[in-house]
Amino acid sequence: MTAGSLFKATKPTKDITVGSVFRHRLPGSTIETATVLGVENDFMGIPHVIYDVTVGKSGIESYCDRRTLALQSFSDYFDEALSA
Repeated sequence: MTAGSLFKATKPTKDITVGSVFRHRLPGSTIETATVLGVENDFMGIPHVIYDVTVGKSGIESYCDRRTLALQSFSDYFDEALSA
């Protein structure tokens, strides 16, 4: 058994670069919009996305927050690319 077979296969990630914008739609017409600020490796060499997220509904005040998420998790969650 090789070391590579111990880990699940990862899907290819989208082109996630500084300035890219992605969206995730939640139930009830809530939308999360992420603007990528950077992609950096942590101390273990795992790439993470640093991004600002805006959460809101159409016509209703939204809030913003700065977050960090592993690159693969970010790619899986934010499934709609708005710009790259």
